[in-house]
Amino acid sequence: MVIKISCFGFHRTIKFSIRLSSNLALSFALLCSLGNTVQANQSVPLTNPAADMPWHTEPLATSNRNPLIQIYGLPSINSPRVTKKNHIQWRLNAELMSVSSQNLSFSAAEKYQQSNDPKGESLVLDSEIFRSEIAVRFGLTHSSEVSISLPYISHNNGFTDSAIESWHDGFNLPNGNRDIRPTNELLYKYQRDGQELLKIDGNARGIGDLQIHYQQQLKILSRSNALRHGTVQVGIKIPTGDESNLTGSGSTDISTHLSIMQSSFKHFPRLAWHGSAGILWMSDQGLLNKFRKEWVYFGNSGVNWRLYPNTSIKLQVELHSNFYNSSTREIGKTGGQLVVGGSYRLSSMTSIDFYFSEDILIKSSPDVSFGIAIRRRAI
Repeated sequence: MVIKISCFGFHRTIKFSIRLSSNLALSFALLCSLGNTVQANQSVPLTNPAADMPWHTEPLATSNRNPLIQIYGLPSINSPRVTKKNHIQWRLNAELMSVSSQNLSFSAAEKYQQSNDPKGESLVLDSEIFRSEIAVRFGLTHSSEVSISLPYISHNNGFTDSAIESWHDGFNLPNGNRDIRPTNELLYKYQRDGQELLKIDGNARGIGDLQIHYQQQLKILSRSNALRHGTVQVGIKIPTGDESNLTGSGSTDISTHLSIMQSSFKHFPRLAWHGSAGILWMSDQGLLNKFRKEWVYFGNSGVNWRLYPNTSIKLQVELHSNFYNSSTREIGKTGGQLVVGGSYRLSSMTSIDFYFSEDILIKSSPDVSFGIAIRRRAI
């Protein structure tokens, strides 16, 4: 597939020859069309501080996209800066994740192809995941807001295995189970005590679970000079997705967490910091509920550095406790990932994020993830 894209002042003809990349091409084209519309209708100069949105202090809206974890109500990182009363902010994300890990109960990897009914516990997660999400925030009062988000999730056999293996070989990094799994194939399989509890070996896609959050500013954590913001957030996840194709969990989840952000420091005015900690409760319903934890604890922390007037670089670390009573590292241990990215301001009301993540706690999150997001403040 060949498409011509005009994006933020650049003009390119791009050839997409891979099946899954049509999803990425569509999302990229949509983001670019939004950006072009913004550029064509700018009425406020970038240097106008009164109209400037706090783009450089906004965290990257990420979370663990492990296919057996992203279906629950683990919140994406959100800014504790409350949206102004009667104002709206929206965000559109597009992410691509490569997942390749397995935890088998066999003594040798080659036995994987020989056994269909192992004793003990075995898990195979091998796929590429495309995820897009629309999120809208609305300011209720000067100190509170409500937000709603809805994802679209697509599990595919993918196309990046060869590129990732070449990257690993070039830097003498281990390929893990990529050496014993077929290239560019999809398989989710979970067996326990001889019983197959989950198996998906074909492409699956659909609308995910809806999340609604309420955020309230806390005066005790905030400062009147607007350099520090602290909030408490309460959210609910409603099972609008389909657990049979891993676009939903089938459970209703409730979360709450405290967030704080310092948007500038006396001796480092370009530096911003944010952090949060919270707890997630999941109802006794849905996928693998017999082995799932009822409570999960999570937290994150990150720094943002305003490198240039319109450019900011960002780094954050995300952790959570295990979601399942399992011996596997993928779902039964503490999860953690490192996210590195940046933001570019397109106008006083619009910015775009680029980012990637790595599993710093091996196998607990996707091997690598790539994301792009556009944010817009509407008055």
